[in-house]
Amino acid sequence: MIELVEKIKNIFQIPFVEGIIGAIVTYVFLKLKLRVSLRPLKKIWRIFKDDTIFIILPGITQDSFYIPIVKQHSKIPKNVKLMPFSESIGIAELQKTLEQLFPKKRIVLSNSENFFNITDSYISIGGPSVNKITHDLLNVHKIDYGFQLIYPDHYAIDDVAKKRYKCDEDDNQILNDYGFIFISNNPHNSQKKVCVLCGVWAHGTYSAIQALTSSKMTIKQIAKYLKKNKNILIVTKSNVSDVNTGAPTIDFMRPLQNK
Repeated sequence: MIELVEKIKNIFQIPFVEGIIGAIVTYVFLKLKLRVSLRPLKKIWRIFKDDTIFIILPGITQDSFYIPIVKQHSKIPKNVKLMPFSESIGIAELQKTLEQLFPKKRIVLSNSENFFNITDSYISIGGPSVNKITHDLLNVHKIDYGFQLIYPDHYAIDDVAKKRYKCDEDDNQILNDYGFIFISNNPHNSQKKVCVLCGVWAHGTYSAIQALTSSKMTIKQIAKYLKKNKNILIVTKSNVSDVNTGAPTIDFMRPLQNK
């Protein structure tokens, strides 16, 4: 018996075997660490129970844009949509996070102009000015009666909390931005959930997305609040430097205001 133990011990001490065992232990440790880190995220995103999660994209339609290098305008085809830089980064991060959380689910990106699965669960990115589905939820069906995004002035009013959200500016550049997270029953089908992620400007949209994907502090706060209140409005705030959006903080949280 002692000889057998010694033989096994010697095998484990062989560099090749030792390396394999070390790799296995490291892999298991990293997998466990990832599962623990994803728990608060899953508490938030498990509200989407369908096999498919739709992400509705914002888009800006323009007839043309100016090209500085040739000093001329170029026509833009109708089916070529423009999207702000910050929202593009945020959407990529959101898609990656959901794919990591739910590897067996389909994550489908859809244009708001051609999205017809309105009775399903979905996530709508961008404000009413750039996303038709967000307009339907916030302005037509009013999933929250206390909130308004004001255009073209670009600020938000929360009549319930008696708050006004307007970005600080300097030399025609915003210095901060507010993001808004709405999680609600789908007004077209109460058995399904919808989530709107938007901002005063595009940086605010990215701030809201970060709060639900990459900021550990805000994720835990939101998961805890969502456990107590199923339909919620969360306001985030991020500093802005040039085109970069800083990490979000939670500015305010409340249940959605019904009729």
